[in-house]
Amino acid sequence: RNLAFRLDSDVRHSSESPIFCDSMWVDAWPLERHRPASNLALGSGENAGMSRITMARHKYPAGNLSLPSSKYRDKPLPGAINLVFYDGHASLTPNEKLWEYQWHKNWKNPPKRPR
Repeated sequence: RNLAFRLDSDVRHSSESPIFCDSMWVDAWPLERHRPASNLALGSGENAGMSRITMARHKYPAGNLSLPSSKYRDKPLPGAINLVFYDGHASLTPNEKLWEYQWHKNWKNPPKRPR
């Protein structure tokens, strides 16, 4: 199943489709079912996708190297990352809202963030 935006016409919501973001790795390929990183201070490559980009990079005190996402199962994730969108704008985006963007051409927002 090919989910990548290969043509401009594949991008139906350019202001909601990230093409670049803060990350702990060079790519992510997020899917709707992907959970956040187990350690939000560093991100992780355990599942690829969202675990590579859910980091408390901004809007959280620096220096804490252990920030388990398990503490936030029933409350919003801390921190934020920068996203750059297909239409050219950039945004500082809270980690909790990352599942609300169009990461691939068939993206369907999950009813709630995977825990």
